[in-house]
Amino acid sequence: MKTKTIFILSALLFGSFLIATAHPIEKVNKKGKSVFLNTVVEGSIDLYAKESAVLKSTIPEDPMESYTEMQTSYYISKDSFENIEELKSSNYKKVLKSLMADKPEIADNIGKRGYRYDDMEKIIMEYNAHLSEL
Repeated sequence: MKTKTIFILSALLFGSFLIATAHPIEKVNKKGKSVFLNTVVEGSIDLYAKESAVLKSTIPEDPMESYTEMQTSYYISKDSFENIEELKSSNYKKVLKSLMADKPEIADNIGKRGYRYDDMEKIIMEYNAHLSEL
């Protein structure tokens, strides 16, 4: 049974708190720590995201000339809540084409304009919508 939990993430860089809805997924990262993922799209294929603040510098020698940029990491699962795979810009084409092989009209467009990594939510929503029409 899938459950949703509301938890509070501290966003100290912005001086406020962010309230997010997420599945309490125990996804263990490379450092052995659990990561909570926000549910972005639910359906036959579920899409999850993790927002991270990354410190960038305009002048490497001057730490005062830095800014924070938010980066989104995507995770995906199909028909199984336990099998969650990280999507990266380097592997998303292979992973999505494999998961969407039953819908070649979508799978064949992966990597083309409108079906790139930055269009992840749209791609998953379109796939799930096609399946719900059946």
